[in-house]
Amino acid sequence: MSFDVSSGVEELKLPMNARKEMVLIYKEAVHNASKYSSATCVRITLRKDNGTLAMSVKDDGKGFDPSLHPDGHGLGSMRRRAQVLGTTAIITSATGMGTRDYSTRRPCPMARHLSGANDRLAQSL
Repeated sequence: MSFDVSSGVEELKLPMNARKEMVLIYKEAVHNASKYSSATCVRITLRKDNGTLAMSVKDDGKGFDPSLHPDGHGLGSMRRRAQVLGTTAIITSATGMGTRDYSTRRPCPMARHLSGANDRLAQSL
C-alpha cells in the first residue's frame, strides 16, 4: 500500500462532515480492494487541484464489471456519500483489467489554510 499526498493538501481544513464522508469512501474502497481484488499493490492519492480535493484509490487486482453490481451495498454507499459531498464517485474497472479506480473530487470553497505547519489533513481525518 502506498500513499501519495500532493503539496497543499496538508494545509486544508475541511468541515467535519466532509472529512467523515471522504474517510468512509476511502475505507470502503480499501476494504473492497483487500477483500475482492487479489491485489498486490494499492495506491491512495490525495491531490489539491484547481479548488478541489481529489481522492483516488487504485489497485492492481483482478478487476470487475461495475455494471454487474450497480446497486452493490458498498459501491452504492460510496456513490451516496459522494453525492452528500456534492460530487460523484467514479468507479472504473473491468474484469481482468487489473485496476480499480475509485475517485472523488470535493470542491473546497470552504477549505481554509491553517496557520500551523504541523496540522495535516491525515491527522484531522
